[in-house]
Amino acid sequence: MRECLKRALEYLGRAAAVWPGFTGIAYLKAKCHALLDQRKETIEQFELLSDLDRRYYRMACEDGDFNRIRDEIERVFQLALDKPGPLARAAETRLEEVRQSLLWAKLNNSATSKDRSIVYSVEHQYLDQARGRLRTLEVNIEDLSKELLGIRRRLEKIASDGLRNRVASIESQIWSVSSTRSSCEASIRDLNEKMKLTKGRTAVGCLLFFAFYLGSGFALMLFFALSFDEKTIRQFDASGVTRNLIFVAMGIGVVGFFVGKAISRRHRISPLQKEVEEQNRRIYDAEKPLPELQGQLQASRKELDDFLAWSTRMSPHPSPSS
Repeated sequence: MRECLKRALEYLGRAAAVWPGFTGIAYLKAKCHALLDQRKETIEQFELLSDLDRRYYRMACEDGDFNRIRDEIERVFQLALDKPGPLARAAETRLEEVRQSLLWAKLNNSATSKDRSIVYSVEHQYLDQARGRLRTLEVNIEDLSKELLGIRRRLEKIASDGLRNRVASIESQIWSVSSTRSSCEASIRDLNEKMKLTKGRTAVGCLLFFAFYLGSGFALMLFFALSFDEKTIRQFDASGVTRNLIFVAMGIGVVGFFVGKAISRRHRISPLQKEVEEQNRRIYDAEKPLPELQGQLQASRKELDDFLAWSTRMSPHPSPSS
């Protein structure tokens, strides 16, 4: 019998080298040591199991092969609760990392309904349950540690997606402002070019030429008639002054021609000027929220950088304020 148990231990040792993740091997080795009355070796296997899968405590309590050392086994597992081993402490660290990841994930306001459900479940159920399980003898610490790592990574992805989407959204809004400004400025340049090329109508200039010419001629004649007597007027006629008045009237008519063209041009470019004002108003309205958007972008980028730094360090610090 003893020889069989020793060979079993040899085979179990080989199996452990091939399949190190199978904790059942340690339990079977403990049984063999117990049957060989090797208390020290048995306890060593349970010390190992107490930091891997504490559920073996219940199995050991129900296993008659351990009757003679049950009190010692109980002390081993009680000590594991009072002073957790390396793997249990690592699981506690991962639990804290999950809590930190949760704080980052809660910043994602654009999360899908599935992601929001995960965040809610982790916050209101899973964290307390996992923390409670770590304080009991009904926990597979190795599996829990892997589970916590998976949840942390899922929360990190939710947080990363949310922060990146927020940055992309703000950048898109700023790009939209820039695009609107460029479009409006191009329109303004086109409108200004059109205004430069726009000329007053010649017909309007001619109309005002005749109006100014006739009007000024009549006004000059009336002025001389009222201001001078008939003898003086004949003297003016003899000296050619009256004939020169015709040229004066024509000069005034020329002025009227250019005034007419200027009025016509102003009328023709008036809609273009209004369009320029409208384009400037669009630029003003588009750029109004720009300072706030730039501030949001800077803050969001910093938040993303902080998250990436935290994620890279795999450390519980820093974290966003809760």
